[in-house]
Amino acid sequence: MTKKLYNRSELAKALGLRSITIKSWIKHFPAFLGDLSETKRFTEEDLAKFKTIHQLVKVRGFTVDGAKRELGRKENFFKEREQAVKQLTEVRELLKGLRDSI
Repeated sequence: MTKKLYNRSELAKALGLRSITIKSWIKHFPAFLGDLSETKRFTEEDLAKFKTIHQLVKVRGFTVDGAKRELGRKENFFKEREQAVKQLTEVRELLKGLRDSI
């Protein structure tokens, strides 16, 4: 099974945007998208990231700066959640060990 690759105009069409908007977002969101400035083909993962930006900017009405802040919050949220799950898993294993030793 091959991955679907999109060029910029196909990506824009999939999101209902103009190609210049995609180019602008590539310039404004490098921390979230990665360095796509020279990219000619975009993956499904890239499309999902652009959909997130589209949701924030076009649907929810965030400015570019506001969307950047929101993406930063979400990234921190997921990192904190991952850390909490790891800690809780360790506590569960410790409690299982205590239970089994009784």
